[in-house]
Amino acid sequence: MDKTLQNEALDRQSAARRRFLTQAAATGAAAALPALAQEESEKSPAPAEVSPQGSIAETLAQYATTLK
Repeated sequence: MDKTLQNEALDRQSAARRRFLTQAAATGAAAALPALAQEESEKSPAPAEVSPQGSIAETLAQYATTLK
């Protein structure tokens, strides 16, 4: 195989690997958000009324809609 073709194939593989790792990291971060929010809510005493911030699901949904 020509060196140019080998380099192009390696570049494509590297780009695919970087794209996969970026997506995996983003997924991991998104999965950690509800756990972090829940830990914070467990640390503070429960308020007498519903929090104006909304539920964890709403917070996660707002975060997900801002992802690019």
